[in-house]
Formats: sequence, structure tokens, C-alpha cells
Amino acid sequence: MGKDDLRHRIARFTLGYRWPILFVMALITAFFAVGMAKVEIKTIFSDLFPKDHPFVKVFKDHPNFGSPLTVTLMVKRTDGKDVFQVDTLDKVWRLSREIDLAPGVDHDQILSIASSKARYTVVTPDGIFSNPIMDEEPPKSDADLAEIRRRVGESAAATTFLVSSDHTATLINATFIENNLDYGKAFDFIQEIVKKEQDSQHEIHVAGFPVMTGWIYAFGENTAEIFGLTLLLMFVMLALHMRNLSGIVGPLIVSSVSTIWGFGLVGWLGLPVEPLLMVVPLMLIARCFSHCVQATERYYELLHDGYEQRRAAELSLVSLVAPGTLGIFTDVCGLLLVALAPIPAMERFALFTGLWALNLVPCSVFLTPIVLSLLPRPKNLSHVLGSDGKSGPLQRGMQNTLKVFAGLAHGSAARYTAAVFIAITAVSIYFMLRIPVGNPVEGTNLLRYESKFNAAVREINRNFPGSMTMEVVFEGTGGARIVRQTGTITAMRDLQQCLEASPNPPTATLSFADLVPEANRVFNGGNPKWAPLDNEDSAVAAAVTGLWLEQMPRHS
Repeated sequence: MGKDDLRHRIARFTLGYRWPILFVMALITAFFAVGMAKVEIKTIFSDLFPKDHPFVKVFKDHPNFGSPLTVTLMVKRTDGKDVFQVDTLDKVWRLSREIDLAPGVDHDQILSIASSKARYTVVTPDGIFSNPIMDEEPPKSDADLAEIRRRVGESAAATTFLVSSDHTATLINATFIENNLDYGKAFDFIQEIVKKEQDSQHEIHVAGFPVMTGWIYAFGENTAEIFGLTLLLMFVMLALHMRNLSGIVGPLIVSSVSTIWGFGLVGWLGLPVEPLLMVVPLMLIARCFSHCVQATERYYELLHDGYEQRRAAELSLVSLVAPGTLGIFTDVCGLLLVALAPIPAMERFALFTGLWALNLVPCSVFLTPIVLSLLPRPKNLSHVLGSDGKSGPLQRGMQNTLKVFAGLAHGSAARYTAAVFIAITAVSIYFMLRIPVGNPVEGTNLLRYESKFNAAVREINRNFPGSMTMEVVFEGTGGARIVRQTGTITAMRDLQQCLEASPNPPTATLSFADLVPEANRVFNGGNPKWAPLDNEDSAVAAAVTGLWLEQMPRHS
């Protein structure tokens, strides 16, 4: 192409008006620098799932049924004794009230044998009463402990679901409100009360999605250290290779400007950044480094050929503006395609990273030659380019490696290289199809197997049906009160039996259908013969009414 084609005109304009362009970019950078202070790095639970998925719809429509934002604390005796000890129940009583003070907790969703929601039924000549298992103060004497043990035995769901079958562990469940939940603050609060209550006779294990996210937040400082170390290594490698001011300062300036623009934009847009995806900005910074170093190398080659600085910068832009811009647009398209997933967190991620990658066009492609033209001319061009025969071991190693790769990419060796790549691709596809989808571990594979969180999940699963539950919600249509219909109770029992007979059955099941027969028995004098229900809506409705009356907070 001639010297008046579009690339030459763009390059002449860019270098001819470099000072006005720098001034405009400085103003834009200052604007985005203010936006950086507005960046929020946080997790929004409901945004991690497809917004149109039926499971998500059920979660949003029925927030009081089995919220995944539940924290589970297990208090476990380590000396072989059961939990019906004064010191243990005192801890459970305190923990149940202390966690109720956690920021963002739902005060109506605290469940333990020390909370008012865990109840037992008393049948007396004066009537039927439903009382909390534990009174307004923890037990003080052996008689109090014996009474608590009796009440737990008479509570339909306390044993197995709140107290382990061997009576050496008990659970405290606390559900959090998504819109009020600050994972970092809630995690710190829970860790503080656990640290205060744990001793040589008791282990306290904590699990649940808010705790897992809290651990990720807690490791955020380590992430910053890793990022800092990575950037430092990039800087050291750059310094060892360039060994001159322009070759080191140029990429640093350009990468810093790109980073400010990337974070500043999401700050102004008010888009929270998911902590688990913070590795991608680091890759974009490295990508900017790569573009800048490539442009710098081309600039040095032109300087070495005898061009003065401004002209060398202009010609380097001419040679790289097309491939550089096209390469960046390829990155942008790939990142924006992530937005096709109907997951809000992924949509924000695609917008964040896609726009950041897009800013590499002005920041990397155009700003790099401008900055290089203004920095001092390097004095070690021959050494950097290896034309003096005195290049260092790093340069020689790179050149020799590139020569080997070049030899494998053409001539008779190319067919063997292609065959190797085809074989590697086939093997990769085979193993790709064998990758398990989901989270096939106890706990999470986001944390190490031996982490405190995963250890807590394993311990809870060892003593209770499991920390992960699946809820099935029966919902009537047209205003029908389906819980009073025998068909609903029958369907619940059938579903439980189907799940329990499946090849991979759940550890335990519990439904409304398990509680209604117990209410029917209690309201008929406690005779076990009255537990089975008649297959009539009127019988089910009467038992359901009795169950609701049982749950009324009255004291004998």
C-alpha cells in the first residue's frame, strides 16, 4: 500500500497531534480514576444462577423454604460425652442468641434446640400445648438436663435433624437475607463468636454458602499479594529484557492507564465485580503488556534502522495498527459472547472485561507509540535486538526457542507438527468430555480439600443427614389450600419413597407429610393407632389444623 493509505494517515495524525491526544487521554484517565473509588467487589448470590431457570424462580418465590443462604454451626463434643451437659447446652443457648445479632440475619429463621422454633408437644387433661424444647434460660441442674433430653425425644424432627443420632453433636441454623447480607462482615462476626465459644471439650464447625463466600473474601488479601507478585515478575522480566527507560516505563504507563479505564468504567456504571472472576483483569493487564512490548520491539527495530524517534513511532504504528486492532477486537468478541449466558454475574463480567479489552485499542495501539516518541532514545538498541552478537542469556534463549518453533512450522517438519497437534486435540477432547459437571466434592472445590470449610462440611455430613439439602415446594393453583387435601399428603409420601428407593438415595427425607400423622396421634390422646390418616380431605384438614394449633407459642 502507498504512503497515503488509511494506516499512514492515522499514524501521521496520531503522532502529529500527540500532545492534544495526550491531554484528552489524561482528562479521560482522571475521570475514570474517580470512578475507581466507586468499584464494588462483592458476590450477589441470586446473580450466580440463570435468571430464567425454574430453580431460581422457586428460590425467589418462596424465600422462606430452605434458603441456600443458611449458615450451619455444629457443636460437637470431643470427649465422648453427649450434648446434654450444662456447659454444652449453655454454649448452644448463647450461640443461638449471638448469631441472631449477626449483620443481615433473618431473625425469624434461627433454628436450634435453644430457639423457640424447636418445640415439643405436651398432652394434659387441660389441653395440648406446644412448648420450646429449651426454656428462656439454659439448664442448670441434672434434672434440667434430663428434661431437655426427654423433650428432644418427644420432638418430631429434633433427633436426626437438630441432634445427632449418637447425641454427641447438635446444629444451629441461621438464614440470612440476601439484600442485607455483607459476606465479609457476616463471616467475621461468625468467626468471632465461634472462636469465643470453642474449647478443648467442644469443636464448632461452620458451613453454608455465606461462610464459603466469606472464606473467599478472607483470602482476598492473598489474591492481592499473588496479583502483586505476578505484576512484579512481569516488571522484572521486562527490565531484564529491555534494560532501558523507554522499554520499561512505556509498558508500565500504558498498562496503568488501561487498568484505570477498565476499573473506572465499571465504577461509574455501578456494576459489582465478582471476586472469583478477578483473575481475568490480571490477564487483560498481561495482554496490554504484550501488545505494548510488541510495539516497543518494532519501534526499536526502526530506530536501529536510522529513523528518528517520531518517525520510528509513526512507522511502528503503521505496521501494527491493523493486526493489533483486529487482535483486540477478536478478544472483545470472545469476551462479549459470555453475555449470551442468561446469568447476571456473567453478563456483568462480559460487559466489564469486554469494554476493558476494547480500551486496549486507544491505550495500547495508539498510546504506546506516543509515549515511546516522548521518552529518551535507548542507548542499547543493538543489545536489545541482538544485532551486536552480545545479547544476554535471556535474549539468546528467546531467539533460539523461536528458531526451533519456526523450523517446526514449515517445510517437511510441518506435517509432523500438524499430526502431533491433531493427536493432542483428540486426546484433549476425550478428557474434556470426561470432566464432571457441577461440584463433585463434599464442600466446594473452590477451596482446598483440607480447608476449614471443607473439613466442616465433612464433619457435619458425618453426624447429620447433610449440610446440602434439596427442597421440593408444593404450591396450589387458583387459591386452593392444598395442604388440607389428602392428595397432597399422598403425593409427598410417594415422592419421598421414590427418592429413598432411588440408586443414589438421600441420607434422610422430611416433609409436611411426616408431621401431620404425628399431630393426628397427639390430638387423639397420643394413641399410636391414630397416627395413620383416613384417605379423606376432612381427616387431613383436621390433622393439619391440629398441627397448626400445636405450633402456637403457649406454655403450660
